[in-house]
Amino acid sequence: MFMQHIFDGEVDIGKSDCDEAGTYCMTFYIEFHDLPRDICAQLGIKSWTTMAGSDLERMEINNTLWYWEYSPIESDASLRTKKLPAMVADVSEACHEGYDNRIKWYFN
Repeated sequence: MFMQHIFDGEVDIGKSDCDEAGTYCMTFYIEFHDLPRDICAQLGIKSWTTMAGSDLERMEINNTLWYWEYSPIESDASLRTKKLPAMVADVSEACHEGYDNRIKWYFN
């Protein structure tokens, strides 16, 4: 199914962190392409914490990855890494000027 967000970029939803057979997956993702900078920043600082935890496993904005300190998921070594919760200054730095921003949320 093809989905678009309000700024005409693609939205992808899928399974991730799967075993080799693809039968068991630890997380799923929602990825937004072609976001304007202000929307990128707003989505990047969204607080996913409820009570003492979060369903958000990690988050990628462009080439930066945020993760919880004790996350069991290994990250891609090519990405810059930061710890969740995301700080406004870090998110602002990761979001580019213009409409070429990408955010990918991973949930468990």
